[in-house]
This record gives sequence, C-alpha cells and structure tokens, in this order.
Amino acid sequence: MQGGLRLVRVAHITAVARVRMGAISINHQQSLFSGSSVFYCASASGGHVSDNTLTTRDEKGNSLIRVKRLPLTLIEEVPLPQRVLTDLELVMMAWCEEHARQYAMIMMAIRVAIFFLLLIILYVFYRTQLSSERMIRGVAHMPADLRIGSVVYFDIAENGADIGRVVIGLLNEKCPLYCEYFHRRCTGSGDTGDSFRGMQLAAIVPRHCLIFGDGREMTHDVTGFNPHYLPTEHLGTGSWRGALSSIAYGVNKESPNFAIHVSAGDYAPQIFALVIGGFDVVERINAGGSKHGNAPKKGFTIVECGELCTLAKSHIVPMPWKLYESISKGYDEEKFGERIPRDFLERSDEHSTARVLNSTTGQEKIGKTVPWWRFLW
Repeated sequence: MQGGLRLVRVAHITAVARVRMGAISINHQQSLFSGSSVFYCASASGGHVSDNTLTTRDEKGNSLIRVKRLPLTLIEEVPLPQRVLTDLELVMMAWCEEHARQYAMIMMAIRVAIFFLLLIILYVFYRTQLSSERMIRGVAHMPADLRIGSVVYFDIAENGADIGRVVIGLLNEKCPLYCEYFHRRCTGSGDTGDSFRGMQLAAIVPRHCLIFGDGREMTHDVTGFNPHYLPTEHLGTGSWRGALSSIAYGVNKESPNFAIHVSAGDYAPQIFALVIGGFDVVERINAGGSKHGNAPKKGFTIVECGELCTLAKSHIVPMPWKLYESISKGYDEEKFGERIPRDFLERSDEHSTARVLNSTTGQEKIGKTVPWWRFLW
C-alpha cells in the first residue's frame, strides 16, 4: 500500500515538473524577442548555479534560477558581416555615377541654353515691337533738327463739352508763309479778323489723320501772294505721328485746310507744325471716327484758340485775346529774306495752270467734283 502511494507521488511530481518546464521554455522563447524580458530555467534536481544568479525554492523543493538580463549594448556593438562587392558590381556602380554626372551636366547645359534662347526671343520681340512702333510713328520721316517758333493752342469741345487742349508748335523756319497764316488765324490778328474759333472737324480718317478746314480756297492778307492759296514751301519725306500738314490745293499750292496725323504716311505733304501737348485729345477725337465713311460720329469744334507765351520750361499760360492784334508782325523780311515780287508769282501761276490744263491727267480731272479733303491722297 505504501509503495503504491510513493509511486503516485513520484508520478505527480514528475508531471508538475514537466508542466513547469514547458512554461519556462515558452517564457524563454518570448525573451528572445524582447530585450526587457527575463530568462528563466528550472531544474528538478540541484545543479551547478553561477554566483551571479538568484535561486529561489518553492515549498515542494523545486528550485527556480533567475538569470541576469544581458545589456543591449553588447548586441548593438556586434559588427555586421560586410559583403565584398564583385568586380562587375563595382564597374556598374562607377558607370552609374559617371552617367549621373554627365546627365546633370547635360541638364545644366540645356537649362542655360533655354535661358539664353528666351532672352533672344524677348530681345527680338522687343526690337520688332520697337521697329513697328517707329514705323507707325514715322520716326524715319521726322527731321533731326526741328526748331519751333510760335506756340499756339486749340481748345476742343465734343458735342459742346470741353475735352481738352491741343498745343501746337509752328516750324517757322521750314514754312514761314504758312506758319504766319496759321498764326494769324489762331490769334485773329490779321486784317480779315478770321480765326479758327467755331471751326468744325471736317473728316476723320481712322488711325491716320484728323482733317480740319472750311473750304478749298483761303482768304489771307499776306501781301505779295494770291489771296486764295499759298505756295508750297517745303516738302518732307513723309508725315509722322503728331505732325500737322497742309492739304494741297493743286500743284505747288496749299489750301487753308490742314491735317493732324496720328500715324505715318507714304506720301510727302508740307509739314508746318507738330503737336507738342495734348495728344490724348487727338487720340480721343480719332476714336470718334467711323470705318464706313470719313464723317465723324460726334461733333468736334474748336471753341477757343490762341498763342501761348512761354514764361518758363514748365509753366505755360495763355495770353489775353485782346493782345493778339499787336503780336503778329507779319512777314519778317530780316529773318526770311525779301518777298517774291507779285508779278513773278502771277506769271508762275499762269505757267503752272497752263501745264496742268495741257496734261492728260489735268484734263481728266477737270469737271469732276471731288471733296476737297481728297487732295490728302
């Protein structure tokens, strides 16, 4: 009976030890994956234990040995095995580095080339715009030396409302006779007392010129010349933006009508003045033109005109209208030379008229009613 009990106890102790050993092995497996886990091992019989370990025993006599934890620094300091590259891998790495360096240099060269190409395109575009603008303005036709004598002005009204002032500089040295006539009509200082006050805008050629005038024949008091027209004094190479030209009455004859140009022309009229201020008013009038005919869509009138007296470079004031009678001195013989005799002018007019009548072009034009502003072309 006692022998049977001993066998049962031994079997019970053995089973418990096996269960504990299984649990300890599981904990040991977990400790391999976490550095902070504790390593356990158990032995049913007493074995050799290190001095640095802690041994505990339970009430059954089984001992548990707690092993001290190994520091992680020891694991981290273990050098990893280095793999030796083969010759082919070294050659491929060198080739890739050299290829990447060449690719970077090529991309840099492409960027620099694109940058300079854009600069060239911008420069060509700027020069093209500048040259086209110079052609529109007619810079090539504008003389290098322009000397302005008198300075006159027009006050323009649009349908009765004042829109601004146009300041005009007369080229007295180029066209002294026509400038004198124009000056007298601006100031009203001639014997006839005529002025540009109340003159209507006759026609607008869109993007080309504005035409003022009141008929084909003029009435002036410049002695020594035909009272219905003045001779042509100076013909330039062409018109330019802001220039004032007289409209021809015929061959070597100028009418009282004049044009203010807003662009260049391929013909050579007589330029006697230029706009030196208020060109925005001219552009506003030009915007009132129509593509279907030359009649302006609105009524533009010269409500006031006169001469400006320049007191300083930046201070220009109009002079009183009553003083204009004493300003104009007429034709200045000391400045422009002696006047041409009247009989010579009459003979020259007769000869020029005979040449026009005898020419075929002149016979074709006789009898046709053409608007006076058509002489612009």
